[in-house]
Formats: sequence, structure tokens, C-alpha cells
Amino acid sequence: MCLYAPQVHRTCIFTYNLMIYAEVPDTSDLDVSHLSSPVATLGRYKGLSSDSKAPEWTRMPTGIPIELRQPRDAIAAVFAELAFWPENAAVVCCIYCSNNFGI
Repeated sequence: MCLYAPQVHRTCIFTYNLMIYAEVPDTSDLDVSHLSSPVATLGRYKGLSSDSKAPEWTRMPTGIPIELRQPRDAIAAVFAELAFWPENAAVVCCIYCSNNFGI
């Protein structure tokens, strides 16, 4: 005997996350542990990338990083602001506690 469920048309709602991290060149004379930043959330969108209000970045191919070159002070200012966003606060706390308290 075969049972078939009725066909239900569903619309999936996706969550898109725009992530950012910084890398410092190996030639910078910094300790290896400081060459890469934590990953931070720069943007989040729930919906379909085809929605009229969807940000342009939701239509970018996934998994392909885009390289942007910025002066150190500019990217440091961006990360200083992002650290206080709710999406990133737990990450900053986790890294701070790990580095300073061994947690």
C-alpha cells in the first residue's frame, strides 16, 4: 500500500548573512595570532534575494570571498563599531575571555 501526502506549496524564507574579517600580511611583523580578525556580521537579511527590498549583496555568489583593501585605522574603526552590534557581541566576549582568562 502507498500513501501520498497532498502537495503543499511552501515558500522558503532564507536568512542571508554578510560576513567580514580582516587579514594582515605576514610581512607586518605582528605575532601570528594577530594576523586574522574574528569573523563579524556586517549585514543580515531574512527573505528572498529576489525581493525588491533585498540588499544587492544577497545576490552575490555564496562562498566566494571579495577582497577589499583598507587602511588599518579605517578597518579598525569598522570592527570597533561592529563589536557592539548584538550579532557580534558574543563573539567579541568569547575571544576576549579566551585571550585574557583562558576560558
